[in-house]
Amino acid sequence: MTGVLGIDLQYTRSVVALREGRPGAARLSLLGDGRRTLIPNARADDAWGSAAAEQLLDDGPATAERLLVWRNDPWSEGFLRGVHRRAARYLGLAGTTPALGCHTVVCTGPGTPADAEERCEESGLGRPSRIGAADALVCRWLAESDAVPPERATVLAVVCGERWTVLAPYQVAYADGQPLLDRRAVDTVHAAGAGAWTDLVAQEVLARCDQGTPARDLLALLDAALECAGLLGTEAVVPWYGPLAHRMFTPLALHRDELAGRPEVAGTVSEVRALAEGAAPQAELVLVGGVGAAWPFLRDALARLAPVWRSPAPAADLAAGAAYWPEFRGRLPAAAPGTAPTPGDPSQAPAPGDGHATPVPDDLPPWERWSASPETR
Repeated sequence: MTGVLGIDLQYTRSVVALREGRPGAARLSLLGDGRRTLIPNARADDAWGSAAAEQLLDDGPATAERLLVWRNDPWSEGFLRGVHRRAARYLGLAGTTPALGCHTVVCTGPGTPADAEERCEESGLGRPSRIGAADALVCRWLAESDAVPPERATVLAVVCGERWTVLAPYQVAYADGQPLLDRRAVDTVHAAGAGAWTDLVAQEVLARCDQGTPARDLLALLDAALECAGLLGTEAVVPWYGPLAHRMFTPLALHRDELAGRPEVAGTVSEVRALAEGAAPQAELVLVGGVGAAWPFLRDALARLAPVWRSPAPAADLAAGAAYWPEFRGRLPAAAPGTAPTPGDPSQAPAPGDGHATPVPDDLPPWERWSASPETR
């Protein structure tokens, strides 16, 4: 095994990342579905992802009620088999259900089914490791940032998904010159995320469109709404020139402050900020990630607590962090306080320096061997 497949299954759209090569010379690729990086959670007959969503939307009218009519359960066998097929084709493998030859790591946020490992295995993805959303964001940060706070500093990870937000504090320690992040508490979970923010912008566009707008344009509309989120991070006002602009009978300009005051946004941001202040009142750094970090609202609110780090592509944070997990798991605890390790999870094997006997590297599988190799110390 020379690669790691990182998977983040959100409510409407998912991300799959493939990391190939050894630390220091590895390449991270976002597989997508051949049409877009954020894969619609759709399956219809033999179609999957964007093709399935377009098939389910057919040629009917584009309405707010049909915005997510194509959505399937991403943990269903049919959708997971589609993930396997896409990964196999990307790797150039032939056969009905070929072994991918890489280790799978699944980011497990709130609501993940208890039998997630079995579902992945039955779909051809092999027996995966689990990584929590906060740990995945920390791995993404470790992979992309050289600026680690001093010893005993507190780092707060805030992950905003489509339907939930997770917060977890860590304390920095050093061993042999390597920064370690010790989890200080179990996840704090808020049962709302940023999916409603994307829907809000899409509905504003649809409310201004004529009745002849085709439903097949709805996927591009959702993509553009998330791209608009990034523009709002640097612009106070963003005119809408994206999909369906030519069908709008009145122009639309999105105002960052006005959107921030909408109940769908303000309620979640206010609650997350209060939870952050309670979880890590003395935080020296806040990591903000997940699809919700594409919007500026959480970043702006949490910047009042401590400096904020955000990756260049927040929607890919969790899949990328999952792909980096085998390399960085030695820098995080095997399990958060109060959280039991998943039985049979290869990522829960004792790490060097954690108080257990260190295994001989030759006895380790390749994804575990990386964290034990001299160049990673």
